[in-house]
Amino acid sequence: METQYAADAIPDPPAIASALAGLVRLRLTEEASTDHVRFRRCGVLSVLGDQAPQRLEAALQDWAARPEEARSEDDGHAVRQWEARRHALSDGYEEYTAALAASVPAVDCEALLVPLARLTAENTVEAQRVDGTTDLVPLLREMGGMWQQAFSGRQLEISAPATAVARISTRAAQALLYELLANAGEAMEGFDSGRTVVHVEPSGDEWLVDVRDSGPGVTYPQGREDLVFRAGRSTKGEGRGDGLHRARRIAEAADGALLLAARSHGHPVLTGAHFRLVLPMG
Repeated sequence: METQYAADAIPDPPAIASALAGLVRLRLTEEASTDHVRFRRCGVLSVLGDQAPQRLEAALQDWAARPEEARSEDDGHAVRQWEARRHALSDGYEEYTAALAASVPAVDCEALLVPLARLTAENTVEAQRVDGTTDLVPLLREMGGMWQQAFSGRQLEISAPATAVARISTRAAQALLYELLANAGEAMEGFDSGRTVVHVEPSGDEWLVDVRDSGPGVTYPQGREDLVFRAGRSTKGEGRGDGLHRARRIAEAADGALLLAARSHGHPVLTGAHFRLVLPMG
């Protein structure tokens, strides 16, 4: 049933053939063809097999959320749409995103962006703009599609339940998630490829959103990891350093928290930084 679901949802024979070719190379695979895949007996695979339908459905949702490849004549439009989310809590945001959606010429969009960026740089986080509720799952998938275009060649995976309603406004969640995802994407600059994984799960009356990447991790000296949230401090160059500071302020304004769970090597594959966002359930 899962195989048929995948074939119907992803009409991409070359991609499926490539995946099957990769399975053949695994030591745990006895046989892989377009008709079936047979693995050697393994306890770990038995456990993972029980979760296969849910994992497949999540993977297909991520696939469906990916926008088509940006056209060569796009001239950075997709990147501008992604980077607009940084300004979601500032006046003028809706006007700017409406102009982007209407494909207004870049020079006119720039005129709208200048005052918007200035307001965002002031780091104002007003409580009334944070109040509200948002389902994090569709928002993450929408933003994930934008992220894929902005960070071409890098991979984003989202693992989440069907819904995850948090007590935070949609615009505040956009700005907060933008900073976390942009930080992960930028951490892999200079690499031919890279991987970021976002995992959402409930914990009591809170949602835990874990963001891990395969970048170099936090490079501040041991014991000074707190600098990653300090305003004006960045390892990415001049004029940077307020993103994670602002993200933490938004999380705290929503009665949540943003933590650095691991500076690096907190995961056997995703050896970069691990950030954990905690938000109250809505």
